[in-house]
Amino acid sequence: MLTPKAQSHSSLICIFFLNYNFFLLLAILKPNNFNMKKINYFMILALSVISVVFNACKKEEDETPTPDDTTITITEHITSSTTWLASKTYIINGEIYVDGCTLTIEPGTTIKFGTWGSLNFGYDGNTTLVANGTADKPITFTSSATSPVAGAWDGLYFWQYTLQNSSMTHCLIDYAGTNSRGAVCLIGCKITFNNCTIKNAKTTGINCDYGTADFMSFNNNSISNCGTHAIEIYTHSIQNIGTGNTITCSSGYGIAVKDGSYNSTTSNTWKKQTVPYFINSTITIDGNLTIEAGSTFKFAAGTAMEIGYTSNTYFSAIGTTTEPITFTTSATSPAPGGWNGIIFYAYTQSNSKMDYCNVTYGGFNGNTNNANISLNDVNNMTISNCNISYSQAWGIYKNNSNFIDTGNTFSNNALGNINP
Repeated sequence: MLTPKAQSHSSLICIFFLNYNFFLLLAILKPNNFNMKKINYFMILALSVISVVFNACKKEEDETPTPDDTTITITEHITSSTTWLASKTYIINGEIYVDGCTLTIEPGTTIKFGTWGSLNFGYDGNTTLVANGTADKPITFTSSATSPVAGAWDGLYFWQYTLQNSSMTHCLIDYAGTNSRGAVCLIGCKITFNNCTIKNAKTTGINCDYGTADFMSFNNNSISNCGTHAIEIYTHSIQNIGTGNTITCSSGYGIAVKDGSYNSTTSNTWKKQTVPYFINSTITIDGNLTIEAGSTFKFAAGTAMEIGYTSNTYFSAIGTTTEPITFTTSATSPAPGGWNGIIFYAYTQSNSKMDYCNVTYGGFNGNTNNANISLNDVNNMTISNCNISYSQAWGIYKNNSNFIDTGNTFSNNALGNINP
């Protein structure tokens, strides 16, 4: 079928030849009135004009841009399994929900988001995301803006029906985090998150929201240049923050530990990360727990770490001379009494040990039974080679307790080093 321009060209040519034939007919019927040379000259001139016009129009038609079939704008929610291809760029300008299906994203695929753009998984039906890039072909989630800034789009949200086989590996999440949910938010679900990069978030890098939110695996990730904390997580999930992570934050931020308790019948380790753990409310530990050398825990005012209160608990915090474990205040300008302290209770096992730890600025309120380290009905645990200082009350307070005291140093504790 001819295009409108082609139809116009054909009409022009037909009109010309009708007129030319009319002149020829008159020339035959009345030869004395017509000069054939003039008619032929007229034909050549007219054909030349039509040729120029036709070619100019054809050039204009050829230069009309064709639609960019490598860019796909997603405008409808996804409810059937599909694969996004590396050969395409996907544009999302609003909230898109992926529910009751599997979305697979090929290595090397780019997804761009407009203002308020987000991808939501598993809000209203069992859903799996398979976004497994490679080191050479990462999957990119970023802003569609020409000059993006932090918070240019909302983020990736995993809701309660996101299945545990969902995974993101070798992915880049850039310029997200418009609101408090963060650039990536797990809402009552668990996913695998390895070898990924989150940067330039306006708020939190990755937020574990609601109590069951957790990681199936979290290793070798890079998180940087976030407006607030790199990670927000509950106490019972800290052990699932794995190894090889490189996290950088502004002063006063790091890994925010939400309220909650650690209660496990298996042995777990809270691993050293490149930023401190920030404890924002009192946490309780019941079960077997090891804290890795070089870890740092910073406590908000009025908070504490309570150990062995309800069930048998083995607690091991063994640092080294070069990598001590630090428990201190989160205050920008530290002062004695900045937090309550570490409190051990009767279910603390006798083989529990603190070695090469710095415990400072505790003893909140300066009460006579407060201290950087408090022992309540605890027998024979070991505290050795620790620096215990700047308590607003005692360095160590023992209530109906005894402990193995070896090589500890005390300084600037308001009520004294150890109560009588």
